[in-house]
Amino acid sequence: FRELAELLPETIYEMDLAGNLTFVNRKAYDYFGYTKEDFDSGLKAFDMISPEDRDRAIENVGRILNGESIGLNEYTALRKDGTNFPIMIHSAAIIREGELIGMRGFIIDLTDRKRAEEERMKLEAQFQQAQRLETIGTLAGGIAHDFNNLLMSIQGNTSLMLFDIERLRFRNHHY
Repeated sequence: FRELAELLPETIYEMDLAGNLTFVNRKAYDYFGYTKEDFDSGLKAFDMISPEDRDRAIENVGRILNGESIGLNEYTALRKDGTNFPIMIHSAAIIREGELIGMRGFIIDLTDRKRAEEERMKLEAQFQQAQRLETIGTLAGGIAHDFNNLLMSIQGNTSLMLFDIERLRFRNHHY
């Protein structure tokens, strides 16, 4: 298990019933910023979950240890330096010789996925704004066209009136 866990591109962990991490693969050090020495001196799994998600994480661990399968869960993780990042965790109980001894699972860093999702939403908002501007442009073009037709009518009538005035002047001037 441990050799296989080191080959995987995501964090693999095991913890005991008290919440102490008993195994993490090398990827965990990259994601969370802890060292092997930090791990050897004892790390609590829940200390790596952001305080606003911690109660929900503890509740979900209880459900898993009681035999429930809850699938993937999204949390905000906490690095050693205090920064946070989005993660997804899938866990299962560890049972040895019929006895519940802890939990193991994998953690997926969602940072790139979240960034791509935010970029997609931003582009979608820009597209919607462009569509609104296009609609306003079409409306303004329609109004300008109608106004131009109205002006042409006024200009045409004015030209006819001027023509009639000139004709009357010419007729009155020659008689």
